[in-house]
Amino acid sequence: MKTAKKLILFFSLFVSAGFSVLFTAAFINRLNLPYNSEGRYSEGIIVYHEQAVEVFGIISFVFIIITILLAYLLYKSLRKNN
Repeated sequence: MKTAKKLILFFSLFVSAGFSVLFTAAFINRLNLPYNSEGRYSEGIIVYHEQAVEVFGIISFVFIIITILLAYLLYKSLRKNN
């Protein structure tokens, strides 16, 4: 049963780290776009809104915190067996 817990923690850590990288990359990418005075950036058919930058920043921050907590729990779980 302990091995299953470690596998779940490892898989959750992997997924959370992936989402952290994904949303942080989106945050940085959207942060550097040249928005107009209305807060929009148009690229062909797609229109990016400046308000989305804050949302991506908050989501990436939450996933980074979750990743750190899961890494700590996995470290603690692996260390307990030694």
